[in-house]
Amino acid sequence: MAIGIGALAKLSIGLLPAAVAVLMLTHKELRQHFRNPHLWLSLLVLLLCMSPMLIWNYQHDWVMFRHESRRALETAYSLSSFGTFILGQVFALSPIIAISAIVSLYHRPATPTRYLVWGASTVLLAFFMVKAFSAKTRSSRSWGSS
Repeated sequence: MAIGIGALAKLSIGLLPAAVAVLMLTHKELRQHFRNPHLWLSLLVLLLCMSPMLIWNYQHDWVMFRHESRRALETAYSLSSFGTFILGQVFALSPIIAISAIVSLYHRPATPTRYLVWGASTVLLAFFMVKAFSAKTRSSRSWGSS
């Protein structure tokens, strides 16, 4: 439900279930969860929560998805954008929490459940770091442009 409601505000939250699905497919011990009806029920709840946004996009020629896909494919490699992203994350979290997060992500957990959380966090962090390096981020754009 949280991801479905979150998708009403920001589409990138949809990367979380995608990352989890990839990890579940690639980790033998986690594949068994695909047989759990609760997983499929939760995906149905996610779609129901997202339905207002999906219906609106359907009625408006998927404009939101086209906009986001254009932004995802932008490439203008920049160390400045990457630095802005990293510093923004460190100061938004606080340097102490940022260092703790890096240390905790450095060690791969042994249990499958913890691996799933660790893996999803690592994959999403890597995605946004690559994205920050390979495209203009909102904070690196000039104030007057959109």
